[in-house]
Amino acid sequence: MPELPRELEREIFELALLCDRKDAALKLALSLVARRVQFWVDLVFYKMVTISNEKDAEKFAKLIASSLKPPGFFAAVKTLCIPYKVTAGQACAILSACTGVQFLACWIDSKNCPELPLLLCRLPLRRLSVEFQHLLKIPLVPSAWFSNLTHLELVIWENSGVPELDFSTLGRLPSITHVALPSAQTGPTHAAVVCSSCPNLQVLVIIRDPFNDQVEDYSFDIRIVMLDDDLEDCMTEWEAYHFGLPDMWSRAEEVVQKRKL
Repeated sequence: MPELPRELEREIFELALLCDRKDAALKLALSLVARRVQFWVDLVFYKMVTISNEKDAEKFAKLIASSLKPPGFFAAVKTLCIPYKVTAGQACAILSACTGVQFLACWIDSKNCPELPLLLCRLPLRRLSVEFQHLLKIPLVPSAWFSNLTHLELVIWENSGVPELDFSTLGRLPSITHVALPSAQTGPTHAAVVCSSCPNLQVLVIIRDPFNDQVEDYSFDIRIVMLDDDLEDCMTEWEAYHFGLPDMWSRAEEVVQKRKL
């Protein structure tokens, strides 16, 4: 039987995994075909990593520290979600290895984690969802993330305290087009500052607090869209863009487009 061209062979295995990327049994079965197939499958499988809890973080950090993957392998991770329950040490170990991350959700507490902002500023980020105090500490100097970041969601934990935040500093991000703010800790005044400070802004999402019925007036700018906060499924919401599915940003864009008609 003639052999398939190597590129076609690789594409077949990659498509097989993409049919159900979260099926660990399928990944294992494909990986056992041949060593080269295992490498191809791993590159697809680890392109997106979602850490569900501290146990998952510990397991992934141990994998990074082991010699099971070739040097530099985890630069293949492009989409990464690190939730609140992950410790600062685990988050730093993961981000130190995943140097190619472009789409990052990092929701860990900002306390006792001084090195995290420096790790973030070294990444070629395009989309970022981050606890706002981390953002305050990231150096706003020319770098890959500074130049490429287009989408920014600011998360503010209830117990973190809210210092005076000058949202006009977001205007220093040259490529920023999409911003999201939580309604519980911000209001129309903050939104107006973002709209006036970011010259390329297309959408400003105000994430509605499900525990607050107060309705603020944001009608002064058609780019501002209020959306409900999906607390129960925030990780699935974050993964949607990776799988080509509608997400918070695309839904807000549709609203803005309809307003322009």
